[in-house]
Amino acid sequence: MPMFTASTARSGPVSKVANSVSMARTPEAAHAARGGALDVLVVEPVGGHGGMDFYDAGLCGGLRDAGLNVALATSQWDRDVEGYEVWTTFGGVFGDQAALWRAGHWVRALLRSLRRARQRGARVCHLHFFQATLLQWVTLSLTRRMGFQTVVTAHDVETFSGDRERWAPRIYALADRVIAHNAVARDEVVRVLQVPAERVRVVPHGHYLDALPSELPTHVQARHRLGISPEAPTVLFFGQIKPVKGLDVLLQAWPEVRRQIPNAQLVVAGRPWRDDPSTYTALIDALDIGDSVLFRSGYIPNDEVPDYYAACDVVALPYHRIYQSGVLLMAMSYQRAVVASDLPAMREVLRDGEHGRLTPAGNASALAAVLCDLLGDSARTQAMGTAGHAHVATHHDWRAVGEQTARIYREVAGTPVSQSVTEYVPS
Repeated sequence: MPMFTASTARSGPVSKVANSVSMARTPEAAHAARGGALDVLVVEPVGGHGGMDFYDAGLCGGLRDAGLNVALATSQWDRDVEGYEVWTTFGGVFGDQAALWRAGHWVRALLRSLRRARQRGARVCHLHFFQATLLQWVTLSLTRRMGFQTVVTAHDVETFSGDRERWAPRIYALADRVIAHNAVARDEVVRVLQVPAERVRVVPHGHYLDALPSELPTHVQARHRLGISPEAPTVLFFGQIKPVKGLDVLLQAWPEVRRQIPNAQLVVAGRPWRDDPSTYTALIDALDIGDSVLFRSGYIPNDEVPDYYAACDVVALPYHRIYQSGVLLMAMSYQRAVVASDLPAMREVLRDGEHGRLTPAGNASALAAVLCDLLGDSARTQAMGTAGHAHVATHHDWRAVGEQTARIYREVAGTPVSQSVTEYVPS
């Protein structure tokens, strides 16, 4: 039988959702007892198309360990699945077809997923949003019309500006609960999206330890595959490339790093998003640093990601603004020291001097000085990497994330708030 069985939710013929009244001793026993019924549908269409499969696998695994039977609706998937279901109903929505065709495909995929989940007994739908457009409004509206209680994770509040800022409050007003990954994002959800504070919950982003291969490449192996000298002190900028990420600041800092450490190497790897990579290649040429910068513009396949982290000594996150960073948690999962901008969201995770260093955002001179300091002390960077790894293993565990998220599901299904919500407190 489904985890949510009593009835108090939204009025109408689909209101048979509510309190969590049974918790099996193990996830396996719970799933067997329910005989294939679903508790929750997670809708995160990006999946393996854009690197969200690491996150999705961690979340669904955590929900499984919390005793829930979960299905994930996404676009593409090439990871192992254990104890939850993956439906690639959104396959093709990120192709080269016209935007209107892709929007129609999105809606059809959503409806197929919702109907399938309803037939299996699911009454809670967890949506993941990265922007606020008409498509997100349609997604939430259809999900509600089909009788689901809705939980939305707001992954990137930074994109909600200009016209989107006007749209966003109307969209998020439809959600029963909104999840932010830290206190900084929570405050912005309340301020920018105008979601009442009592409907916002903080659940941390989980680590990437489970995404690491069983055997990591060695420093030498990874550098050989990337074409980097085994002796070169190396800095990595990894992930989505967009103006807010501050790659321009890192490039402006690099001539000074090279002046002090002539054999230093910078690796830039990621797909541009609403950004023109020629801006950065032109800056590289203008600064005459092309011989020391490896620029891999484009999506990095999952099986190549370990090489980038294994090859570097330090990961640089010189962001101008950020609300949460999966790259920060990935770097710490790979035991790499991190140099990040001194922003509130970074301070919630990264302890300055222990896991890496924090530098003033937008200050190329300060960034260069810190990079030179760490690249010249390998023992220190290794100790920082080890400490960061231990920190995310303890404070960003997906089991804890799954349990906190499951409590929010129970809350929207009717369980009193006082019995179901444990607020995340940064360590």
